[in-house]
Amino acid sequence: MAEEEQKKEDSVYDEEGREKLVEEGEMSPEEAGFMKGYEEADKEKKVKKKEAKPESKEVQEEEEKLEGTLSELDTQKEDKQ
Repeated sequence: MAEEEQKKEDSVYDEEGREKLVEEGEMSPEEAGFMKGYEEADKEKKVKKKEAKPESKEVQEEEEKLEGTLSELDTQKEDKQ
């Protein structure tokens, strides 16, 4: 189990692990930079995938209802003024 914890700590997939590996001479700064770019690209890919995911029809209908309700409230507010 201690070996498993050590592997988690020395992971090339997180900033702390890369820094530790560079300090210990197990990884060059260039390799750490490459892995940092890999990590950032992976995060960006997940964000883009999430943004591109089409919403379900139910969610779209609820958003339309909400927009209609907000519009109606704005109209009522303007009428009172």
